[in-house]
Amino acid sequence: MHRPALALAALSVLFAPIARAADLPAQAGSPDAALAYWTPERFKAARPRPMPQPLRANVVTGDASATAASGGLSQAAAGHAPAPGLKPIHEPLFDARTPALRPAAETEPVTPSPQDVGSAKAPYSTRTADSSGAGDIEQYYPWSTVGKLYYSHGGQNWICSAAVIKPRIVVTAGHCLHEGDGSQGGWHSNVVFVPAYDGSNSFVTAPWGRWSAALFWVSPAWFNGGGGVPNKADLGVIELQDRALSPFGSAQRIGDVTGWLGYRTLGLTNNHTTKLGYPSNFAGGEKMIESASGWHNAAFPNNAEYGGDLGGGASGGPWIENFAVTTPAEGGALAGGANQLVGITSYKSVDGARRINGASILDSSFTALLNTACKHKARNC
Repeated sequence: MHRPALALAALSVLFAPIARAADLPAQAGSPDAALAYWTPERFKAARPRPMPQPLRANVVTGDASATAASGGLSQAAAGHAPAPGLKPIHEPLFDARTPALRPAAETEPVTPSPQDVGSAKAPYSTRTADSSGAGDIEQYYPWSTVGKLYYSHGGQNWICSAAVIKPRIVVTAGHCLHEGDGSQGGWHSNVVFVPAYDGSNSFVTAPWGRWSAALFWVSPAWFNGGGGVPNKADLGVIELQDRALSPFGSAQRIGDVTGWLGYRTLGLTNNHTTKLGYPSNFAGGEKMIESASGWHNAAFPNNAEYGGDLGGGASGGPWIENFAVTTPAEGGALAGGANQLVGITSYKSVDGARRINGASILDSSFTALLNTACKHKARNC
């Protein structure tokens, strides 16, 4: 496995405007300042990040051979459910009953459908995660690993989706952490992750607390990609600050509380995935949504497209193969390839009638990010 060296001389600034192969663009967070920044009013007013749409001229669809995915063997790691017996803490976020207006959805809310298809003839199904009958989904893995990612940029507060991939590491789309314009000013700030967010109640809480970023990275392909999609590696990873959460006592890593997903590289073509996130066009972005579909086609330079209708706010959410829900009593490592991340929501089709979502194929760009984050601090992974 390739493990690129990480320049550690100045973590508080961008490593290099044009990243070399041995470096990865990174930005230090300010964990305490981020937690202090997010007042109830700011949480409530944050807007869903609009889903990027590809320039038609940049899209070449076809079979899997049309992509430029890195060669070599697929790499994989198992996920891990949280320890049994943990109970959500439901840390308060904001009161939805207060007069302040909540942000409008990107489009009029859509009713989830068990069977749907657009003009691209790529079938998919959607539902709210809690419609499975489980209820209190924050207590069930792998839903517990997925949440809303809040950040600031351009004088506005925004929302993406993200998922826990290692004990202290979260994955999301590169465009949820940096604008992709090759500049230091493109970095986002006040990055906070709220796992298993559920806005269905009048008083909204963070079931497993809010977690702030200590450091985050994006792929060089995204950082210098001009902000356009499809992108070879619209990928980002975040190292989260540990937190002491009552009643757990001492500081905990995020993965010890929520569990974490497994992953498999080069697994996005000719597959079937369950995509999780918080699209604003379903339930107003207030509930976790599942969208399940099979592979549709490949897109240049290194992307796969599946049937789906996930809108703004779903960016950065995980695409999971062999999706399987486990109860709190079933904690521990997962056998085989259950709940493995194979993609991350990156874009949607320009023509809304096509109903297509796209993701970068996880390859050496992904493993470089993950390995760098794992090596940065003991017990990150």
